[in-house]
Amino acid sequence: MDERAVRPRPAALVLLLAVATGLVEAVSLLALGPVFTAMRTGNVLGWP
Repeated sequence: MDERAVRPRPAALVLLLAVATGLVEAVSLLALGPVFTAMRTGNVLGWP
């Protein structure tokens, strides 16, 4: 079996992880209110 067919491409994996992280962040922000699950979100939304 070809090894490239088994492993996902790095760009696709990075995109999948980014989408999954964004979904978790959005759902938790909507469910918890002003509690941020990631430090980065608090920094971006708290910026003047």
